[in-house]
Amino acid sequence: MTTKIFILGATGYIGGAVLSELKRNHPEATFTALARKDEDIQALEKIGVKGVKGTFLDTDKIEHESHEADVVINAADADDMGLVKAIVKGLKSRKERGERSSGTGLLNNNYNGELGPEDGKIWNDNDIKDIAGIPPDAHHRDVDLEIFAAHERPVY
Repeated sequence: MTTKIFILGATGYIGGAVLSELKRNHPEATFTALARKDEDIQALEKIGVKGVKGTFLDTDKIEHESHEADVVINAADADDMGLVKAIVKGLKSRKERGERSSGTGLLNNNYNGELGPEDGKIWNDNDIKDIAGIPPDAHHRDVDLEIFAAHERPVY
């Protein structure tokens, strides 16, 4: 069975590098990517990637492609709640679990240079108490919490 991969951000620096490596290491997989511009769609199709024209506001398209995919990679915007909800809804309609990886920016306590109550803490991502204990107002945290909650909800 061929693995279907849907990638958002494939025309960007990180997403493009991820797509290139995946295509090189998994030539048997099929790839679909969301892109805003016709020229980007054409460039994707030249390298064997199915292009879907749209933006993050096209949540029906994103939900559909996420449902169809075995793997969804969001290398575009980790903080767009509507985008994340569409991805999760599509995945959840077909799969029980997903994985999210985001940056460590959510561990920054304070952006004005003052020490906060958590400064100096050594975070352990293997300790569920550490992950659960990240404050709800931390950077990216609202999206993380939405994804955690989606796991607890029944299929939409």
